[in-house]
Amino acid sequence: MNHTSRRWLISLFLAVIMIFSTCAALAATGTVSVSALVLREKASTSSDALQTLGKGEELEIIYKDGSWYKVKYGRYTGYVMARYVKASGDVPTKDEFESLRLGSRGSEVKEVQKRLRELGYLTSSADGVFGEQTEAAVKAFQKRNGLTADGVVGPSTLAKLNSSSAKKAAGSSSSSSSSSSSSSTSGKLDPDEPLRYGDRGDAVKALQRRLKELGYYNNTIDGDYGSVTVKAVKAFQQKNGLTVDGAAGEATIRKLNSSSAKKASDKAEEKDENDDGTLRLGSTGAAVKTLQEKLKRLGYYKSSIDGVYGSGTIEAVKAFQKRNRLTVDGVAGTETLKVLYSSSAKAAEDDDDEVSEELRAGDYGPEVKTLQTRLKELGYYKTTIDGSYGSMTTAAVKAFQKKNGLSVTGVCDKATLKKLNSSSAKSAEDATTDDDDDDATSTDQTLRPGSSGTAVKELQYRLKELGYYTASRDGSYGTKTREAVMAFQARNGLTVDGIAGPVTLRKLYSSSAIAAGSSSGSSGSSSSGSSSSGSSSSGSSGSSSSVTLKTNQTLSPGDKNDQVRAMQIRLHELGYYNNTIDGEYGYSTRQAVIAFQKNNGLTQDGIAGETTLKKMVSSSAVAKDDVQAGTYVTERLDWFNGGASRIPRGAIFQVKDVRTGLVFTAKRQAGAYHLDAEPLTAADTAILKRINGGDFSYRRRPMLVLYNGRVYACSIYSEPHGTDTIGGNDFDGQFCLHFYGSKTHGTDRVDEDHQRCEAEALQATW
Repeated sequence: MNHTSRRWLISLFLAVIMIFSTCAALAATGTVSVSALVLREKASTSSDALQTLGKGEELEIIYKDGSWYKVKYGRYTGYVMARYVKASGDVPTKDEFESLRLGSRGSEVKEVQKRLRELGYLTSSADGVFGEQTEAAVKAFQKRNGLTADGVVGPSTLAKLNSSSAKKAAGSSSSSSSSSSSSSTSGKLDPDEPLRYGDRGDAVKALQRRLKELGYYNNTIDGDYGSVTVKAVKAFQQKNGLTVDGAAGEATIRKLNSSSAKKASDKAEEKDENDDGTLRLGSTGAAVKTLQEKLKRLGYYKSSIDGVYGSGTIEAVKAFQKRNRLTVDGVAGTETLKVLYSSSAKAAEDDDDEVSEELRAGDYGPEVKTLQTRLKELGYYKTTIDGSYGSMTTAAVKAFQKKNGLSVTGVCDKATLKKLNSSSAKSAEDATTDDDDDDATSTDQTLRPGSSGTAVKELQYRLKELGYYTASRDGSYGTKTREAVMAFQARNGLTVDGIAGPVTLRKLYSSSAIAAGSSSGSSGSSSSGSSSSGSSSSGSSGSSSSVTLKTNQTLSPGDKNDQVRAMQIRLHELGYYNNTIDGEYGYSTRQAVIAFQKNNGLTQDGIAGETTLKKMVSSSAVAKDDVQAGTYVTERLDWFNGGASRIPRGAIFQVKDVRTGLVFTAKRQAGAYHLDAEPLTAADTAILKRINGGDFSYRRRPMLVLYNGRVYACSIYSEPHGTDTIGGNDFDGQFCLHFYGSKTHGTDRVDEDHQRCEAEALQATW
């Protein structure tokens, strides 16, 4: 064998090893090591959540980017915190993954070769194989353009290659290095071949390259016309006075190819685009600059202050809204701006923990539900998961903290949450040397008139939660506390002495404690104070005896007072509410109000306004058991002929699947060409999944919508997409409902499949 053949075989052997090494790097896998790990769209805790992964879930790791892994999980591709994933196999860094070198193959290599040919560095064909000639051409390009001449196409080299400032090879007579002219002369960016969302190929790469030159596109040139490309096209269209639809049609492509195309960095006009002060995608001017400066000072905005409301500004606004418990829509409206410029605006956190602040007694919402779910898994929380941080949640947190060697405060701080989500979290059943108490609230003590301190405050909080105590929680065991204890004892069949001893405390903090307004209480024998605890559920019992439900007010979810308690009692009388009478307007109360509104011909918004309350206290109020099964007349809702306003934005309605009969509740979010909505709760999302056989679906289905006493025929597209505004509903985005004559997103086209399903639904009844 001669030396030339031997050299050729060695080169081939090395190339094969490199190819297999690259494949091995790409094949790294990982296992989730915590009970709940968020898969996010981008490598940031303020980015949108794509999915929540459970412990033991397996992922395909693509590369490591700082403290994050980019991974694939089923149909999702996103980012997770690397420290919560146990990796197996070699994980490449982002730069290593994106680099092309001797032995690399594929369409990315071909694109690099084409660009090198345009610039005069490569004379061989663009075959997609990174051989010695390609390596030599890359080195020559790097040397000519002031880069490290290592023959590897990393991020810096690729960025220079795709820029308009890339220097041609010395003495080259090739065409201009402008990628817009090269792409147009090669026929890839052709005005007669429009591009839109979902397209793939070289023409899309040429589009991305030109958008990158102009400063609108800052992602990988991958030839995939996805959401990032749509945003870049929209930003270009907005800047250049074109129709903003995200599709690269003839007018957009001609403008892109022209020398008059405005760059993203071109100075914006110093004016506000919105008369009402609302700033959103496409807004420009001084107000946007001021917004960006404020967001930057608070740590949310990382880009340049350019006065253009683009994707970076949207992400910063969303992160601010999420941190400050506002509606997360990326739009800087009146409420968002009010909080942003106030002294109470919360800055972005410096750490990457998944909890933004502490949870404590009195808090309410999806974060509390998540906490209760985890505590229940570990055996500390025994009652209903209702999202309300009451005494039972406090007791469960204290028990967990005590068992796991944490400071026993009853407040779920970061240390507590971190331990809760760790694999080393001890369950309630784990044996310890000091496991005498069932929970962290001591029930082996005796509290009596004259006692004071934290234990009395906890006692008052629990009595208030159950409807017996209405005074302030001052930690002093006075007359009102004694009377509340006596009322509780009488209601729960205990000795009525007004002293909170071990027996009374154990019952008080148990899940079987009977509330003041419950109809299931024991009449019990009582001495003085027994008159405070009758057995009626009509509002004459316990602390509610003197509370009359007023009708000249509005009660809404989140309210917590005696009027809510009085309403719960009335709803209980009518058969709609069967939960704890606690004075908290939570999920169960809201569902009861909706059911009452539905059966009494009222707008089903779950808010108890004057009309609802007047009906509720009237003698004509329809009880749940009095409702007769009836048949609604199914109507055709002509979307563009007055139909779009029949179900207004923010309306809450019910959706029934014609084929299975399953029903769930939804809320209208937006929609101009059709109706965009979201499932109201996680339970509603679960029903929507059942309708589709266990998951979401692109397939159209005939549905019925019941709103304000009327039923309309429609068709659903249930795959989550776009933005979402309801937290904790397990649905990351919105779904579409199409009615007669409605059109699909941005296409100005009536979808025939949707119309067929609408016609099928028109023949069905509720």
